Amino acid sequence: MAKNRISKHLSGQVTLNLGDGKPLLIRRGNESLSPFGGLPLIAKVERLVKIVAGAVERLNDRRTQALIDHQQFDLVFARVLQISAGLADGNDADLVADDGAMLKSLGRDPETGLRSPSQPTLSRQENAIEEEELQALYDWLIDYYMSRKSKKPRRVVLYIDGSAVETYGNQEGAIYRGGKYKKEMYFPLFVFDETGWLLLAELREGDQGEVKRGRTALIAIIKKLQARWPGVKIGVRADAAFASPRLFVWLEEKGVDYIIGIAGNFAIAIAAQDYHRDARRRFKRKFGEPEFTGTNGKRKKHKLHAKIRRMGKKRRAEATLAWKRRRVRVYGEVSYRARTWKQDRRVICRCDYTDDGLECRYVVTNIKLTDPRYLYEKDYCPHANVERSIKEFKNGMLLQLSCQTFRANAFRVILHGLAYQLLYHLRQYLGPKLQSLSVDTIRKTFINVAVKISSSERHIGCALSNTYAYKNEFLRLARKLARAT
Repeated sequence: MAKNRISKHLSGQVTLNLGDGKPLLIRRGNESLSPFGGLPLIAKVERLVKIVAGAVERLNDRRTQALIDHQQFDLVFARVLQISAGLADGNDADLVADDGAMLKSLGRDPETGLRSPSQPTLSRQENAIEEEELQALYDWLIDYYMSRKSKKPRRVVLYIDGSAVETYGNQEGAIYRGGKYKKEMYFPLFVFDETGWLLLAELREGDQGEVKRGRTALIAIIKKLQARWPGVKIGVRADAAFASPRLFVWLEEKGVDYIIGIAGNFAIAIAAQDYHRDARRRFKRKFGEPEFTGTNGKRKKHKLHAKIRRMGKKRRAEATLAWKRRRVRVYGEVSYRARTWKQDRRVICRCDYTDDGLECRYVVTNIKLTDPRYLYEKDYCPHANVERSIKEFKNGMLLQLSCQTFRANAFRVILHGLAYQLLYHLRQYLGPKLQSLSVDTIRKTFINVAVKISSSERHIGCALSNTYAYKNEFLRLARKLARAT
């Protein structure tokens, strides 16, 4: 950093004797170092796709322009950069206010430029967000998705799911939820396409269910897609929480194919009993009687599990594989009409029989003539990808919803969504072998990179360490971005 930025720090040096020969000399250097050397890559991606710029256009700037230091874009983009670097909490803003890579990514000189926005400045922006601005940002994610497609796609598959975000304060709308959650939480709603592209990241109160808001949001997205691309084929995949007769009817009327989980009940079990018997019969013929059923089943299972885990490496692997292979799976389908349905619908049955006994999953679909096994394994099971994308969003982006107002936290979710999408685009510039990296791994590998920042009359320098394991991949990524238009 420039001398005027470090003059307040302690000077001098410290010697540590570690007992291994030469002592370690610790001193304050004059070099400008940054642990976030990959942030300029994010800035380049933003210049190419302009997702943050488009979001900012939908915000109102109520400040007196003559009295401000930071433009609206700088405020939003600074937070997006911080989140991309793993600094999800607004309190972290002051830690990187003088960071050279951060300043260069904001278009500022690392030595003489204005400091990046402070925590109070960013906090005021988060808390000034209005409801209509949030809705405009939700709409922007869909508009952006469509605008980035160079031509009309043949098909779009939407994956929708909710996820719990535990809270630890007295935040507005962070409500205790029982059941499998048992915690105070928010319950944001997410929609991704089949590639993991984010189309919706909407905050909901902790006790909100899936169906009502999920149906409304999904319908709004599909209407936009069909208006932009008439005739485009659209599919919807969701778990049983989204099983809604009104949603089924609307999707059928709009020509949208769906595969949605459905809870099993006595009527479905009776209709599918032939598949249950077949699975049980095949298991007993192949493996004999199940070992973990009955009153002592759980105890036997835990005892065997402990026995396997005490084995040597080779035997442990063989025994674990042999245990997992004791499974028979049978697929089938039934025609079923719930009391709230006006017509019969096709229900796919996946029946597993293991040493624990029978375990079944059911999905309802309006897709005709497709083999049940193919429909379940190849078309529905990829729904697990949305859970992976949500995990990347929450854990990889270190989602923290610690603002006091609901709207501020909703805006923070969108900021995380913008950061996620920029990292998603950055991944597309990586080599084929790195395309499967999670956004969390991308952040740790290509964003949180130690660099030396230098300045000359002609350019700003950013030097990688020669011991950085991915220096060649980093340089290839930078070259691809430099050539992109």
